[in-house]
Amino acid sequence: MSIHEYKKDCKIIDEITLYLMKNGYLKLNIDITFESDALTFIIKVPKCSQHIIETIDKQINVPRELEVEEYGWELMGESDAQSELCLVGLLIDYVTIDNTNDNSTIFTFVRKNK
Repeated sequence: MSIHEYKKDCKIIDEITLYLMKNGYLKLNIDITFESDALTFIIKVPKCSQHIIETIDKQINVPRELEVEEYGWELMGESDAQSELCLVGLLIDYVTIDNTNDNSTIFTFVRKNK
């Protein structure tokens, strides 16, 4: 994988963790796995509010757009906008959210190598 792809991956992780931290989730466990076919990262935080879960699900579970990948990703983190989660959604394939545990919420993000 090229350095260009690693930079995209890091910006995606940065935007998601920034969003969670700005919303009061200051204890995060992050597990990142780079495989030959995909990047998978799991973020575990204390139990999330329904509002946070719905926002992440709505803004990130959108179809991936390869056109954005080539140019738009570089703009992530360059503004003081409330959140760039919608841009993150265009760069990943999907997110699953496990909120069944009484004490934590687990987000699993997958970005397949194209």
